[in-house]
Amino acid sequence: PLLKYGRAEVLALRAITYYHTDDPTCKIQLGFKAQDILPLMPELVFGEEGSYGLAYGRFAPVFANAYSEHDESIEDLKRRVQELESEAARAAVLLRQNQYLEDRLAKLEGDVRHLN
Repeated sequence: PLLKYGRAEVLALRAITYYHTDDPTCKIQLGFKAQDILPLMPELVFGEEGSYGLAYGRFAPVFANAYSEHDESIEDLKRRVQELESEAARAAVLLRQNQYLEDRLAKLEGDVRHLN
């Protein structure tokens, strides 16, 4: 089955910094809050309330899927830009043709006025 998590879930992630209480070096850690991940992607959370943990290795497929979705969005936008550029080029040709016809009409109207 296809992975159901992707770009939307990644965009909902909020990175945090924290300290492990049992780390004597008190090095700052980077990560996510398990309580925030639980409603989004419960498969990545283990443990019980009060002692949740995250299976960070399981985030890789989610990030890969989000990247793929994002890449598809970019490709769709590129196609749309190309379509709009083509439409703009056609519109420019039509504007030039319209100006040419307006100029011809003005000249013809001037010629008709001189004939009367």
